[in-house]
Amino acid sequence: MITCDVLIFCDRTSNSFFPSAVSTISFSLTMNQNFDFRLNDPTSEIYKTYKTDIENAVENNFRELQGYKVDSAAVTSFRSGSVIVDFSLQSTNPSISFLDASEGVIKDLKAKKYELADNPFVVSERTVLREGTGAIFPLENMVLKCSGVTEWRFNGQKISGSSERLNIPKVSSTNNGRYECISTKNSVPFIQWERIDSIKPYPIIQKSENKTIQCKDRQSLTLQCCSSSDYEVEMVKVVDVNNYLQEQGPSENCRYSYLIQNCRKDPGEAVLSCKIKNPKLQNFGYSSKNVTLSFKEEEFACSDETFGAGNDGQEAKGDCEGDEVGTVTAVCQQKDWEIIEDACVLLVIQELEDESKILSADTLPEFVERLSNTTLENEERITNSTANMRSVVNILNNVANTSRGFTISVDVIENFLNASTVLVSNSTVNVWKRLNDGNTTRNVSASLLGSIEVIVGSLQDDTSFVTGTDIIQLRQTVVNSSYNETLGVDSSAAIFIPEGGNLTVTVTPPGGSEWDAT
Repeated sequence: MITCDVLIFCDRTSNSFFPSAVSTISFSLTMNQNFDFRLNDPTSEIYKTYKTDIENAVENNFRELQGYKVDSAAVTSFRSGSVIVDFSLQSTNPSISFLDASEGVIKDLKAKKYELADNPFVVSERTVLREGTGAIFPLENMVLKCSGVTEWRFNGQKISGSSERLNIPKVSSTNNGRYECISTKNSVPFIQWERIDSIKPYPIIQKSENKTIQCKDRQSLTLQCCSSSDYEVEMVKVVDVNNYLQEQGPSENCRYSYLIQNCRKDPGEAVLSCKIKNPKLQNFGYSSKNVTLSFKEEEFACSDETFGAGNDGQEAKGDCEGDEVGTVTAVCQQKDWEIIEDACVLLVIQELEDESKILSADTLPEFVERLSNTTLENEERITNSTANMRSVVNILNNVANTSRGFTISVDVIENFLNASTVLVSNSTVNVWKRLNDGNTTRNVSASLLGSIEVIVGSLQDDTSFVTGTDIIQLRQTVVNSSYNETLGVDSSAAIFIPEGGNLTVTVTPPGGSEWDAT
């Protein structure tokens, strides 16, 4: 008796009694339909159905090929780009021709009403395409290399270039994604691919604003120099001819302390730079931001460390807190700086807003979960800040727009509604009134409502469910007869649908007793 282990098996079609080496071959199959986020969940019914149908079709058409290992077909994942199915099989024949068998798979799946793309069947192999390792920073070049290339693709879309080397100059985080080079193998298209996620976003550098300083010897001065998490920064002097600033030890919590000295009648300036420490980034414009301090010995109506010095009616900008980005604007009135605009946004919110501009079906679910957690953790600071409120609305709008063309899961809408609820809780009434005073609330509130409309339109339409929060409720019901129900935590919405055919209805009634529904 001949026995074989999991790495090798016996070739039944060969006269040899020696076991043959098994190789695993990966494939992709493209379907013409919107990507359904439930295909990310192996426990969902749609995942199980697709997996079973595809594995059976592959097994039925490949089992007679010489070298094919029976019952080795396995769906490994689903991903967006319409719907792309990744699966594998095992064979002892590395030169096996897949053309006839793949056509059989296509025929079987079409018989089950699956809509497939033209030439949907490709052999695929994950590999290393990028030259070099480690992080890539904005405006650096990235080079990919692949042999036998006839075409390059990025996130499923054809890009220019058909040579073995693909040069991508001056990259940004928008260049993160899946890269593919296409050739031919065993009579079908052959894709070698790599997912690039190592390109860092541009830094968010927060530094003190330019200001006028009422020069007094031995007076202390604190300046701010911070950056987002992917970068380390430091504050360094660029120009200080009169040696106005004497450093007072190491920085602490993004704050740099100085002692003012050498004050004189003639005004002078000092320039400092909040710069990234990484030496290879020094030549890029984004690597530093300067602070210009104008020193004057004269008297001023208003003077403090935050806004500097000024006279009645003058405006000045000051620093936000260390975990915020933006500016605070004040006007000098009756010897005090009076804040007229607070445009400070939490750094973690600003980072989410920047990230929300480049979302995909692959990154959306995890991103919305982080958004939900972040808004809940920072609810008090968000609901007391017009700038934070605007930023979260922008994020929700970007999330909703990304969801167009996909079928989202209940988990995604739950996290979306959690974040939305923070914006419409009773504690935000005064913030919305301040937005009203600035004549911007119509755009902001319309954007929020529009975002909810858009993302609800991306929900799966074949199931009934109820989800939401204490303030926002969402109920989706698939009906095939008359429907009549009162909805909302305060019974503020009612709906009646007469009998007359299948219909899917989604309702999001308002909530919050302090809100004026008019």
